[in-house]
Amino acid sequence: MNYSIKVWLFSIIISPIMLLIFGTLVYSPTLTEILQSGELLFYMILCGFILSIPAMIVFYLIEQKTINTSLSKNIVKVILSVYSFCSVWITFYILDKRSIESGSNLVFWSLVYSLTIVFGVWIFKIEKTAHNSSL
Repeated sequence: MNYSIKVWLFSIIISPIMLLIFGTLVYSPTLTEILQSGELLFYMILCGFILSIPAMIVFYLIEQKTINTSLSKNIVKVILSVYSFCSVWITFYILDKRSIESGSNLVFWSLVYSLTIVFGVWIFKIEKTAHNSSL
């Protein structure tokens, strides 16, 4: 489960930071506005944590079902990447259907979150575990 937690925490922490960095580059806020974004960052991480719990439980279950099969680690990561990418878009769609409409800022949010979690899937090492057949 360590792998799943690493990917989860990576995505819920890095995605809001990336959004704030991109927002800073696009909107050129004042120093005061940048300093005040700390509260927003906290809420983004908290909401991301809470709202991603169901998707990450499924992520963990997929990991557990596929990791000790004959599939290579790369194929397992492809499966997890596809699931992760889709789960982010589905979550955003459930929360606000406008998140997939063109011209909506939420499309950018969905894209950042989905690419971040897929990146997390690939940067962390996934380990196959040996099953004890005597149990």
